Amino acid sequence: MDLSQSALISQFEDDSSLPEQQIDDVMPFEMDPQNAALESKDNANNCKSVLKLIDEVENVEEPKKGMTFSSIDELNLYYRRYAKKEGFWVVQKKKRIDEDGYAHYLSLGCARQGSRKSNSNNSFCKPSQTIRTGCKASFNAKLIDTKWYVTSVCTDHNHGLSPGKARSFRCSGNETVAALESEDNADNCKSVLKLIDEVENVEEPKKGMTFSSIDELNLYYRSYAKKEGFWVVQKKKRIDEDGYAHYLSLGCARQGSRKSNSNNSFCKPSQTIRTGCKASFNAKLIDTKWYVTSVCTDHNHGLSPGEARSFHCCKNLDSIAKRKPEINDKAGGYENLALGEKDCRNFIAKSRHLHLGIGGVEALRDYFSRMQELNDGFYFEMDSDNECRLKNVFWTDARSRALYEDFWDVVTFDTTYLTNKYKMPFVFFVGVNHHGQSILFGAALISSKDTKTFVWLFETWLKCMNGRSPNAIITDQDRAMKSAINMVFPNARHRFCLWNILKKLPEKFGSHSQYHAIKSALRSCVYDSRTCDEFDASWQSLLKCYNLENNAWLCGLYSERTFWVPAYLKDVFWANMTTTQQSESMNTFFDGYVHSLTTLKEFVDQYDNALRKMIENENVADFNSFNDTIPCVSRFYFEKQFQQLYTSTKFKEVQEEIREVLYCSGSLLKSEGGISTYQVTERVEINDAYTKKVCFNVYYNEPSCEVSCSCCWFQSRGILCRHAISVLTTLDVTVLPEKYFLNRWRKDLKRKYKFIKSSHDPLSGNPSAERYFDLCKDMFVLASIGATTVDNYMIVKNHVYMLTKKLSGPSSEQIPPSQSIPSASTIDNVDSRKLG
Repeated sequence: MDLSQSALISQFEDDSSLPEQQIDDVMPFEMDPQNAALESKDNANNCKSVLKLIDEVENVEEPKKGMTFSSIDELNLYYRRYAKKEGFWVVQKKKRIDEDGYAHYLSLGCARQGSRKSNSNNSFCKPSQTIRTGCKASFNAKLIDTKWYVTSVCTDHNHGLSPGKARSFRCSGNETVAALESEDNADNCKSVLKLIDEVENVEEPKKGMTFSSIDELNLYYRSYAKKEGFWVVQKKKRIDEDGYAHYLSLGCARQGSRKSNSNNSFCKPSQTIRTGCKASFNAKLIDTKWYVTSVCTDHNHGLSPGEARSFHCCKNLDSIAKRKPEINDKAGGYENLALGEKDCRNFIAKSRHLHLGIGGVEALRDYFSRMQELNDGFYFEMDSDNECRLKNVFWTDARSRALYEDFWDVVTFDTTYLTNKYKMPFVFFVGVNHHGQSILFGAALISSKDTKTFVWLFETWLKCMNGRSPNAIITDQDRAMKSAINMVFPNARHRFCLWNILKKLPEKFGSHSQYHAIKSALRSCVYDSRTCDEFDASWQSLLKCYNLENNAWLCGLYSERTFWVPAYLKDVFWANMTTTQQSESMNTFFDGYVHSLTTLKEFVDQYDNALRKMIENENVADFNSFNDTIPCVSRFYFEKQFQQLYTSTKFKEVQEEIREVLYCSGSLLKSEGGISTYQVTERVEINDAYTKKVCFNVYYNEPSCEVSCSCCWFQSRGILCRHAISVLTTLDVTVLPEKYFLNRWRKDLKRKYKFIKSSHDPLSGNPSAERYFDLCKDMFVLASIGATTVDNYMIVKNHVYMLTKKLSGPSSEQIPPSQSIPSASTIDNVDSRKLG
């Protein structure tokens, strides 16, 4: 097996170490763009460029203190190019790794450093040859923030140098340096890349396998890891006294367990991927061959096929990839790159345009038609006036429509973002997913903000979403919008954006002599009132104190208080969509993609690119929730339930409530007919020097198995509050029933939209999606046959029912929610009192 472009650059670091060096801790292959090669199909051409670059060593500058490098790969490549020019062989002298396995210090030097230990028993009969002369040449660098800084350099060699003879050097028993000399290896790169792309055919590792080099061994195991869906790290490497590797142990990155920092584990527990996984792949060098001595393929955690781009070891960009422009147009999107969107944007300038000829409405219509051809679930509608001029346009894709099926309960409708060069505001329908991230349900360009326009838009969107109205909707304070929502969504709870209301305070009272006092009092009235009566009393006191009874703006706000005051809205589920957070996050989301001068046809294309970014963010969050484990901060068993079921973001919110239980104290007020009422007093921090006591009532209904709090945190956010947890722990309730685990925050459910193709997410490389679409084709044929006669219909219907029932058992991936909540027995064999 030949070396790839990645192998040509990266293997020095791992194979050129000091004698007797062993790295027993988890150490990711930071210098391993082999993993990036696994993801990219165009790196074969890059190989030639890299080889040509390496051959141009005559212009390499002298190493000096203060030089900076953007990565450890760049640092290594520079020093090896310099060594080639001067004529000496580089080895790694020292490398310091932090507890997460990431390098922060690197020392390189000449291979003729040190001296070889003498074997007194054999030195006379058969003296050993050695290259060691005690050479002091070195090149040391330290990672500071995100840059590698050269801290010291020594260029003095106590031996002769051999410029032009680099191909004669032996580097860790492989032919890496010799490969750098030959452009013929560019063809070898193509062969290797072709081999890597065929990861589906990678055989299972087994004892007795042989490899011609350590590069080939590494490349094979990483190809296998990509297919299976785990991240490879080096567990152990044994080096002989001449610095040559003779034993290598690779394994899964989720091996071992992270040491706990007892001083910080409660306040801020660190995430860890460690689960004690035993998977390993061990090989030994015998003569000139590497033999696999032992293999373990058992993982004690789930695997993530198709998610290799999310692994830390796959986030390296080589010098060629950094220069690749227009990643979405040329590469076809983030899913076709070797790393995630966030990493790419650090190197590559954005340059995206929809190449449809001259712009305008015709180009926009052509674009929509093309999107429908690519994806039959793409939906758009145009509204024109009597003279056939475009007034409004709405569009959404199949994935957004499927997203709405899972997260339809709360929607934000925002009209405040921007107005483009045609004076048509960009508006969008926004929801929130199981990670608390903003998601798009549709977008529109509208020519005016009157009731008629909003009615057309809301009816179009509702028709697109199969007539399913949201339970709650958040908008600006706009009378036309309010009227339209009342007409189209009569059963939805409507809420004004509180942030947009409060930001008008400087405009309304900026010239008032007591502006700051009024602002403080108004904010206290809004945020500190826990009940409607408290708000009403506080509001009247505010008006009277500052003589504002006749202020028209405040009177108008009070008349519509049920639309914006938290005390009036806390009993409705808002999915933690604080209006400020969601509005600002969506504005940030589109920044860099569109601006006030964006044309219509460019706008739609940039919208598509922005959706790519959104999907990439969700995929990263899914991977982190699946792969990382956040340690529990308490011994409560229900915390372990949340740990197993909830996404990382939502589990952190649960942990915050558990931590705050420390500042809550409860007492029983009364108990009547099985319903117990507790008063929980919480010490709320006002500032560093002052706290105040706030009382809440918690009701525990034992017959109906319910607990509720007057703060309505669970009703509005879907997270059990600290006051209810305080009462439950007092009652020794340790395991919670299913009703307190919302499906919308769970990470273990298979959601339909994950299998929906769209123009910006073709799902390439997703095995589950490919199986889904293949089965859909077969089901279509089956449905066509079943629809021909009543008998055929009943046969198909019965068999589908039986098959669904069979595959929905506990052994299936798609476990029904009622069967997937961890019970007390699955967590621990403890006789716990259950709530329900």
